[in-house]
Amino acid sequence: IMAEVGMTDIIAKLARDPDSEVSHQACGVIANIAERHGNKIAMVEQGIIHHLQFSMLSKSIPVLRESIRAFANLSSVIENTPCIVSSGVLGHLIDALNSPDTLCRRFATLAMSNLASTDDSKIRIIREQGILPLISIVRQTEKNQIDKQSQQHAMSCLANLASCASCHENLLDSGCAGLSMNYIKSSDLNLRTNALLCISNFASSNKTHAILEKCNIQELIKNLECTDRLVQLRAVTSLRGLSTNPSCRERIISSGGVEP
Repeated sequence: IMAEVGMTDIIAKLARDPDSEVSHQACGVIANIAERHGNKIAMVEQGIIHHLQFSMLSKSIPVLRESIRAFANLSSVIENTPCIVSSGVLGHLIDALNSPDTLCRRFATLAMSNLASTDDSKIRIIREQGILPLISIVRQTEKNQIDKQSQQHAMSCLANLASCASCHENLLDSGCAGLSMNYIKSSDLNLRTNALLCISNFASSNKTHAILEKCNIQELIKNLECTDRLVQLRAVTSLRGLSTNPSCRERIISSGGVEP
């Protein structure tokens, strides 16, 4: 209702208030309103991105956190992707992937995963140097610092990027194939499913087979026995792509991939 009666315009101006507490609360209202599906497109059409651009420059972590959360919510509809990406805010979202604040990183990875929905936005993410920060989040090694949701969103974003053949070279050069293979045996099914999706997207191009062939195909085969149907689907799709390569076919056969 607030979005429909134009209340977001009043709140949007407060999001740019020099008082960081006022700005923080206003950005929180915007993020909350943007949770409702029916508001997302209307808010972007009313110019909310322009106001959030200013709050993304804040030195206040709470303001940044709510601003990024707003973008995570707004970006969940593909219609908003072009406006968000062309606004210049993408670089700030990528910077937020290195934030010391867990929630800033979590919301930023979610926004990035949502934005990696068109070929143009995927290429822009590559150009803005988004790959390495995403890989770093997936690779979190300190157990007391691991945020599972950030890992899941970051892996999802990498999988989305891998669905664009133009991104393959940059992703492979950054070690994304090996990284994905490391997580196809994860106990976290969400993380495992996205890792398998990344592999299956790579496997759809015969230009990546030489690299994927060096990976552990046996682990892919083990996922065929998983009781989770989506894991099974991602694994068998990966093997289907790899099986178009004669050398990979031999590896699949020798690893027991076609045994009853």
